[in-house]
Amino acid sequence: MTATRCATAARLVWSLVIQCAGHLWPLWAMLGILGGIFWFCMSAVDYAPASATTRDTMSDVGGRVTSFCREHRRLPSSLDELPRVSEKGGVIVDAWGRPIEFGTIDESNYTLTSLGSDGMPGGADEGKDIIETITVPFLCDEKDVL
Repeated sequence: MTATRCATAARLVWSLVIQCAGHLWPLWAMLGILGGIFWFCMSAVDYAPASATTRDTMSDVGGRVTSFCREHRRLPSSLDELPRVSEKGGVIVDAWGRPIEFGTIDESNYTLTSLGSDGMPGGADEGKDIIETITVPFLCDEKDVL
């Protein structure tokens, strides 16, 4: 939908430029039109809420923890044990720039926690804690076999 809106707006601007080519429009008028088009296109962009971005980060971290478990046959003691992701600078933070907390429940279960926008336990709306409890199934299976 965004691409369609921007393409329609670009066609509108181009038709105005062609129609007004014979006239000497002030530069500020053209800049105003271009600024309006930019605003129109940017208003169509869907921005993900910070909580959704944090959940995406937690999902990525969950995959990295699973990879670590496959290689080492155990949960990491902290997120610092995970291999660094170079494009993210190796820092595992939520959408508000705070570290995501890692906690083990037992040998095959762990939690990832973000304290939300307020950085305090509890909270409501965007300040509400985001807690993911994850089980690494193949570690459970291994305990049952042994």
